[in-house]
Amino acid sequence: MEMIPVVRPLNDDFLRSRNVKAGRELNRAQSKSLVDKKDNALSAAYAKISQMCDGYQLPKIVQDGAKEVYKLVYDERPLRGKSQESIMAAAIFIGCRKANVARTFKEIWALTNVPKKEIGKVFKIMRLVIQKKNETNPNAYSLIEDSEQTTQTSAEDLIRRFCSHLGLNNEVTNAAEYIARKCKESGILAGRSPITIAATVIYMASLIFGADITPSKIAGKTGVSDGTIKTSYKVMYEEKDKLIDPTWIESGKVKLENLPRNTRD
Repeated sequence: MEMIPVVRPLNDDFLRSRNVKAGRELNRAQSKSLVDKKDNALSAAYAKISQMCDGYQLPKIVQDGAKEVYKLVYDERPLRGKSQESIMAAAIFIGCRKANVARTFKEIWALTNVPKKEIGKVFKIMRLVIQKKNETNPNAYSLIEDSEQTTQTSAEDLIRRFCSHLGLNNEVTNAAEYIARKCKESGILAGRSPITIAATVIYMASLIFGADITPSKIAGKTGVSDGTIKTSYKVMYEEKDKLIDPTWIESGKVKLENLPRNTRD
């Protein structure tokens, strides 16, 4: 007579053990997937930050600072709903301040195409987020405290940098710095922002020394609208005698009568 094998039922402990093991493996797989997604997102953001910084010739120390602060805050609740581009832009702004490579919101706008008002809003949120992190863990950060210590940027601080981005030579750059000093001494363009003054004196200096550059090109590198440059230039033109170094005329390089009253497009 053939023996029929007896199939023993699986006990509850065995089933529970197997289910727990399967659950743990699933959790590990899901956790790894989330970590991989975050790592991939960070890598993509880091690459974009580097690309933007390289495009504006910002040093590596700025890139590193921007990446550090981006990683610290990018997935925090207060920033949800904000575009990744705006968070990157604000992170670059903070990275610049941390490295003592001051940049204005307008410059970061020209670099990233994120509106300066949005950069300002996101910057304020990021500052609060990091302050809260520092309250619970003083070692969370090391970025924001230094970034708060800002000094007023002058037009002269901006001119050399802008001229470099525009490919202008030392003659035009030095002339722009001279005109900016004379504007300050005479109160010409008083009340206008340093970045507006810098953009406009660069335009005047380029006209004086025959550099082929338009207000729109300057606007693209400085974030100042070409309309603002044109309006400010008209004010400066009326005071041109106070702004031009007599040695430029004596050298024969400059003829005051050749300086146009109206701007060119």
